[in-house]
Amino acid sequence: ATGPVRGRLADRRGLVPVAVVCSLGYTVALITLLVSSLAAAPAGLLIGIATMAGLVNPPLSPGMRSLWSSFAGARLRQTAFALDAAVFDLAYITGPVLASVLATGLAPAAAVTVLLVLTGLAVLTIASPARRIANSPQPAARSRSSPLRSAALRRLLDRKGVVEGKSV
Repeated sequence: ATGPVRGRLADRRGLVPVAVVCSLGYTVALITLLVSSLAAAPAGLLIGIATMAGLVNPPLSPGMRSLWSSFAGARLRQTAFALDAAVFDLAYITGPVLASVLATGLAPAAAVTVLLVLTGLAVLTIASPARRIANSPQPAARSRSSPLRSAALRRLLDRKGVVEGKSV
């Protein structure tokens, strides 16, 4: 739900500051979730905290795709995107299994700790080369109420023939 907002902020402010702020919020939310679950908090509260963690999840996949766009040559770009998709799909499959094994085999804190360490390492991995990319602010949109308020998104969709109702 917040992906477009986080992406827009990363376009305007730069990937690194947005990823760092999101990582801090994500860390606080996950630690709060762990402490609340160990204290046997009501299910509604746990769901709310987990939702907050999801809403501030750092923009790792979009950040990686933006780096592939900048650093992979035109010949390798599609291969890089395919690798990125495969790695993230693998993480979505193996992550819950690993978390379950750690949470039940060791302790719930072990699963949260591994998740936070891996997320932190991913942010550092993306942040290092992202600092080299010039993050120029996007041009301001004409209408604040339009879903197509991003000028870059309008240009992209216009090239694909979507904005003017053309078939792709």
